[in-house]
Amino acid sequence: MKKINIIFSGILCSSLPVQAQSVWNNISLVGNEAKILSIPAIREPLINYSAFETKEGKINVYLPPLSSSVTLSGTVYSEPNGRNGKDSSKNLEALKSYLLKLGDILIKAEGSSFSFQLPAASPSGVPLQLQSSAGQVINTQTLPFTQATVPARNFSVPPYMVSTDAATIKGNFDGNITNTSVTANGQKATLLAESPSRLYIKTPDNITGPVTIQCNEGGSTQKASTNIISLQLSADKTNLRKGESTQIHIKVAGLEGLSTNVPVNITNASQSVINIEGGNAQQIVIVPSRDAASGVYETTRAIQSLKNGGFSVTVNVIPFSAARQ
Repeated sequence: MKKINIIFSGILCSSLPVQAQSVWNNISLVGNEAKILSIPAIREPLINYSAFETKEGKINVYLPPLSSSVTLSGTVYSEPNGRNGKDSSKNLEALKSYLLKLGDILIKAEGSSFSFQLPAASPSGVPLQLQSSAGQVINTQTLPFTQATVPARNFSVPPYMVSTDAATIKGNFDGNITNTSVTANGQKATLLAESPSRLYIKTPDNITGPVTIQCNEGGSTQKASTNIISLQLSADKTNLRKGESTQIHIKVAGLEGLSTNVPVNITNASQSVINIEGGNAQQIVIVPSRDAASGVYETTRAIQSLKNGGFSVTVNVIPFSAARQ
């Protein structure tokens, strides 16, 4: 199975504080104007993510690892284009008219969850097509088949999750996402996909620190504890002149009581424009008991300009499952 490791990113193009977003949204600030951009991948390596671009916007499909003769569930989310609410509403209605075809299974792109079963495994994988309402094939992707995993005997969650990002819950599930719900300290988490052994969720965006995850599956309730981690980024200055310097500030919160180390990657995406103190690709490993007794870890990196212009730096909090692959 292809592993996708596009990580929780924030691109710095402003001196203003930036709340880093997840696989769902990436904030890019150019000058004083903020523009929301979507990140076309998901960093949780066990989930299948497909994005289809259309003139009306993007159709995002989330699926568990595909195996045959078991019930599986996925979801479809649409991101309409539009300069205003009226344009967005019109484009959203247009996006709902598209069809998705997974193997021989037709799925409406209405922005909802769906359950399905696939026939015998195909070594060449499973085609996922985007079709017009008239059945015209617009785009095709191929998703890999994998061996069916045995349901976990015990319900478990990773020791930490990243705010608004994808996370995996292990357990004995029925694969039907319609009878499942998950909360974090009582707040609903967004369900992405389900298989007999895994449930994939998007964590709430307004909670950090220790939380209780409660999962209701077909009338059965399970609970477990984890930490939800958030990332904030800011830069003192951008659009540097040659020879000028500035600093980026990295803040990771929600670490209180966490006994698991948290890797953070820093990547210079503008190597022809700037140098970063410590190297253009580096990793910080946060030891919460040592580095973040208060639950918050903060650090800075100096940036030196090589020539005039703006620059881009990406900071990634690596999810627990990706860190253990």
